[in-house]
Amino acid sequence: MEVSIERMRHGTATDTPSVEPCTTIGERLADFSFREATEQDFRGIEMLFERRGIAPGWTVWKYLENPDGVARVFIAADPRKTIVATLVHMPRRFTTADGRSITASQVVDIYIIPELRSRGVFLGLLDFADRIIDGARFGVPYQNAAIFGLCRDWEVLGSYQRWRFPVAIGNRLAGSALAFFAPLLNGLSQIYKVAFLPLVPRKLKMKRITRFGRSFELDIKAWHGVRSMDYLNWRFIDHPMGQYRAYEFFDDGESVGYCVLTRKAAHGVLSDFVTTRHSRGCLRLLVDHCWSEGIAQLGIRATGLSLGKLGFIRRPTNHDCTAVGLPEGHWIITPCDIHRRVLWLTSLQDRGQRER
Repeated sequence: MEVSIERMRHGTATDTPSVEPCTTIGERLADFSFREATEQDFRGIEMLFERRGIAPGWTVWKYLENPDGVARVFIAADPRKTIVATLVHMPRRFTTADGRSITASQVVDIYIIPELRSRGVFLGLLDFADRIIDGARFGVPYQNAAIFGLCRDWEVLGSYQRWRFPVAIGNRLAGSALAFFAPLLNGLSQIYKVAFLPLVPRKLKMKRITRFGRSFELDIKAWHGVRSMDYLNWRFIDHPMGQYRAYEFFDDGESVGYCVLTRKAAHGVLSDFVTTRHSRGCLRLLVDHCWSEGIAQLGIRATGLSLGKLGFIRRPTNHDCTAVGLPEGHWIITPCDIHRRVLWLTSLQDRGQRER
């Protein structure tokens, strides 16, 4: 099996991949073993990722407790039985308004230690997993997953687009030499908000969610992830790093949607935004909340969404979501459906500060 690195047309030149470039599998694999992991291997997997500053305590939650299904975890071990590489398939249920459904797996946690890159070890693990795994799979363009999908010659499912809404853009200048212009930019942000988002109806409210008490069904023809109550609680509320804030929207006491937000410095990251009606009013409530929190802009990355009518600005990107074995049709994939390492990446020091 041999694939040229030249096919990785969507990778960035500055990224240092954690998977080796596609090379030929040779006799160097004789000293390594490849197998499907058990729960007894989870501590070894966490020790592997601790080398990258990722705190332990996430493997059981991620691999075993997903309501959409148990993950298939593949590992490579050296002659001392130390885990040196991982490749994981995380199941996710998708559906359409006409009742069709499918479970597809996102390929995640693609990693091999730097000392063994370009030695064919990862391809040995990949070859082993390919003999066991069959069915629908997808990947999002985050470094290793992008390299993986392109090396496997997967089809492009859709562009993975970046959308931004300016909340108080002047906040990005805090502490800089241009901070003098912050009030002006924030004023322009307010004008922009009013132009796209009307005043909030008096009976429309937004409340913090401690746990999801219901599932949310989307009446759309496109393929989209199932938002069951169990999945939403697992994905956001029970997350071991506890970094998500979920809010539910109510119209005169009736639930009409929800959103999930994280924060990175002055940037608000929208992990999900679902409404059955009053989309503009619900977004206005969220934007006003972000303003009060000092957030400069609100962003989301997704495939298949069209957010321009809500005031989001699409930023240029040449990254694609890739897949194999998925049914034809329009696909919507949001952060709710995926598992990106940065969503649970945290340094041991940062975790200690939060616990204190």
